[in-house]
Amino acid sequence: MKAIHASLFVGLLASLLIFGCSNITEPEKNDNSIQNNLSQSEGDNELNGKSFQCSSYSLAFSGDSVTYKADADSSSSLRSATTSTWKDLLKYQYSWNSAAIPKTLEFQLGQVWGTGVAQDYEEQLAAAQQQVSATAQAVNKALADDTLYSGFGSVKDKVKSQVTAKAKAYTDSQQQLLEIYLKAKYESVIKFNYDLTEDTLTLTEQFQKDLTDASSKLTGTSGSATFTLNDYSNLIPFKVVVGDSSYVGVPEIEKTDATSGSLSVQLYPYYGDMMDSAVSTKIAAAVTSKLTTTADVAKIAAIAGELATGETSSTLDGLLDEAIGSVKLAATYTLSDDGATFTFTQKPDFLSTIGSVTMTHQPLLGGTFTLVQ
Repeated sequence: MKAIHASLFVGLLASLLIFGCSNITEPEKNDNSIQNNLSQSEGDNELNGKSFQCSSYSLAFSGDSVTYKADADSSSSLRSATTSTWKDLLKYQYSWNSAAIPKTLEFQLGQVWGTGVAQDYEEQLAAAQQQVSATAQAVNKALADDTLYSGFGSVKDKVKSQVTAKAKAYTDSQQQLLEIYLKAKYESVIKFNYDLTEDTLTLTEQFQKDLTDASSKLTGTSGSATFTLNDYSNLIPFKVVVGDSSYVGVPEIEKTDATSGSLSVQLYPYYGDMMDSAVSTKIAAAVTSKLTTTADVAKIAAIAGELATGETSSTLDGLLDEAIGSVKLAATYTLSDDGATFTFTQKPDFLSTIGSVTMTHQPLLGGTFTLVQ
C-alpha cells in the first residue's frame, strides 16, 4: 500500500473542512426554527417608511423590517449579484427604542437574496445541506473504489472500512456544524445606537464584548498573519491567513471573567467557499499534489500489523489526521472597548514568530446615511 491512498482521502475530504471541526464527534442537531432575540420596541418608530443611502449601500425601513442593499461596485464582503445595479440584498427584522438616550436599534437577519430570489433561514439551510450532501456523496463514491486498498492485501477490507467510516463521521459533523453556524447567524442580533436628523441617519454599531456572538466580527494582523473571528458573511468562525495558505476552525471560548478568558481552536486547511466553482479546481490541484506523496514504509507495516489482529488501526487513524493538516492554536484573551488582544499559549509552526495579535471589532452595517425618501 502506498501513502497516496490516504492522501487521496485527505484531498477529497478537504472540500468538507471549509467550516472547521475540532473533532469528529457529532454535535447536537438543531431544528429548523429561529428564535426571535430582538428586544421589545419602545417609543415611536421614527424610521418606518423611510429609505437612506450612503456611498456603498442603502437601508429601506418598512414596518418592523429593513432591507439592506449593497452597491455592486462597493467593497462589500457579501456575494452574488441580484440586479445590474445592486450586489446582495439582506432583509432584517428590527426593533427600536426611540425613548432611550442614546436611541437604539437591533437587527436580526430574516432573508438573504443570492441570485435574485430571496431565501429565508430554512431555504438557505436546505440549499447548503444539498451542497454538502453532494460533496459527501462524491467522497463516498471515490472511497468505494476497491483498487485504492489493493496494496493492503488480506487487510484491505478493514482499511477500507476504517477510512470510509472516518469519512462519514467527518461529513456528518460538517453538515451539522453548517446547521449550527447558519442558525447562529440568523439568531444573532446586531445592536446600534442611532441618531436621526431631518436628512441623515447615523448608525453606530455596538461591540457586545461577546466573542461567541456570530455578529461580533474581529480582525487583526500580526507579522505575516491575518486573523478573523466570526466571519458573519461567510459562516467561518475562525480563520488564519499566512501568505497563500488559509486555515479555519471552530473555536472553543471560555470566559474567566467579564474582560478575559481563553480560546482554543483546531485549524484545518481552507480551500474556499464551496458555492464558488473555482474551489473545485483548488481541491483537484491539492489532490494531484498529494498523489505524489512518498510512502512511509514503517507506518504502512504498522497499519497492516495492527489490522491483522484487530478491526481498526491507530496508526492509520493518526496518519489520516496528520495528512489532513490539523494543528492547534490556543491563547488567552483580554477584551477592550473595541476588540480583544490574544496572547498565544500554543501555536503551529507557521505562527512560530508571532506571540500575540490584537483584533479589532469590524462593524457590519454602521455608517452615516442620507435620507432618500
